[in-house]
Amino acid sequence: MTTESQLWVGYYQLTYLKQPNVLYFGHLIGFALNRDDFQQKIETYKIQHQCKLSSQLAPLPALTWFQRHGYQAQIFVQAQQLKTDELRFLFVQEENRTNHETNYLIEESLTVAPFIGRPPIKNGIFSYLPEKLAVHPFFAELTSEHNPKEGLYYPHPDFTENPQDWRYYAVIDGVKSFTIPQLSEHEGRTESLYKGELKDKMDSNAPFLAQLTVTDREDSPFVELLFTQAEQPWMGAWDCNPTIIIRSQQSFETLAYHLRKFIHLYREENEKWYFFRFYDPIILVAYLRYIACSPAKLASFFGVREGETMIDSFGARIGNRFHIFSLKDLPQGTQPSAVGFDKEFQAFVEDYGQNQFAENVLTDILPQSFPDLILSKEKLISWIEQGNRLGMSSEGALTLFVQAHCYLLNETKTPQALLAEIKNEYGNLSEAELAKLFYLKAKAIKKEGE
Repeated sequence: MTTESQLWVGYYQLTYLKQPNVLYFGHLIGFALNRDDFQQKIETYKIQHQCKLSSQLAPLPALTWFQRHGYQAQIFVQAQQLKTDELRFLFVQEENRTNHETNYLIEESLTVAPFIGRPPIKNGIFSYLPEKLAVHPFFAELTSEHNPKEGLYYPHPDFTENPQDWRYYAVIDGVKSFTIPQLSEHEGRTESLYKGELKDKMDSNAPFLAQLTVTDREDSPFVELLFTQAEQPWMGAWDCNPTIIIRSQQSFETLAYHLRKFIHLYREENEKWYFFRFYDPIILVAYLRYIACSPAKLASFFGVREGETMIDSFGARIGNRFHIFSLKDLPQGTQPSAVGFDKEFQAFVEDYGQNQFAENVLTDILPQSFPDLILSKEKLISWIEQGNRLGMSSEGALTLFVQAHCYLLNETKTPQALLAEIKNEYGNLSEAELAKLFYLKAKAIKKEGE
């Protein structure tokens, strides 16, 4: 056990309580006996400077930090001037929460159709990609020349790997289809992204990383399977849609190591770990769009460090639209944020949940009672947010609340007036009681006006 103080280094987001919209990013350095001692000094620093500190890269002893993140001269120079009990914040960059208008994400979207049965023959061979994807630059090197099965998966004496070639990987959701990972094993290296006890416990329900390859006959049965529609999942995975696709120049091991950082996110507030199913196409698209204006989050997710990018592009299909995401140039000096369940991720979870709920209400619930109603998603969300402000959080209560608003459309009685009447008559109510009364009274008003 270490009994002498040594220099510790961490990378933090600092926010002063009097300037909550301005975020400062930088290294926090100081001498400490161990991690707990360093953390105690951080708590003192927060009180003294009236600020909040959110860890972006976990604190480490300086030698370990330099080995892992590279030597940084400024840290060494500043450390020479440190007092024994002093913590010092070394400013690197600043962000303003009210000015996140720059989008650093490139998104393309193409309409694709599934293969029904065997794919069409083109130039004497079967096409394993839908036509629009087969000619798109994203898939330009998914060929036997650049990603040969006989070489990447099976040893071949004439194969020499080119580090400049793009590699293609699928991240497969084992929960959606336990057969797909088994089928991918025949085409390229496939491994669970879970390790240890969790891997044994989750078994086939884990996310799997699979390398995509093309045979010397210029076909790729597994890629073809992903874009084939069939009743049986082992004949076609179009309907269950269990994968996202990644283009990268990194090795299988390096990419797997990077992706494992995001599978479980730690939340400091309750000291719990949460699963992050970024490999679900719907969640991936929503998350990337949500962090599009956050350089630090994008740098973390794409694996940007010292000018190198771990992941060049993501591909994900939702319905008949295939989305491709890549990065624009990030601001100079951008540092990747910490991987964790922070406030921004909590905001994403809430926003994603609200959008998914709104989509379900629009497509599945409202058409049953209001088949001729034309309602924008934005209007619906404004009603949901109004319900939230009134203390409604359950989907059941919010559904009734939204339906009540629909009944009151074009009626002289406004929703606000009706809610005020209910409050005056019944006083304090639970969310379920308020939603139910609001729904029944609105429905009665609609019926009286017919």
